[in-house]
Amino acid sequence: MFIDKNIFSLVVTHFVHVQGVWGTLFIRANIRWCQYRKTSVLGKYPITEVSGFDGDVRVAYLVTCTEHLAHISVHSIVSLCADTLGDINFRLN
Repeated sequence: MFIDKNIFSLVVTHFVHVQGVWGTLFIRANIRWCQYRKTSVLGKYPITEVSGFDGDVRVAYLVTCTEHLAHISVHSIVSLCADTLGDINFRLN
């Protein structure tokens, strides 16, 4: 039982330290990014920066939605013609 408690505390301590390191790296990267934004062209046009980021996110979201819907649409169209195609197995991802 003594060994189990030591291993458990070691694992917990390890996760706490790893999370602390990741947190520190994230905070430092965020500070550097903020300094870069303030000194670069992005700092002069903050509305353009936010609009560009928003546009990128919207395009990425639409691409994932259309890929999914197209896949389902193709499956439904092909399944309607399954009688004429014979026994073909179409797998959904």
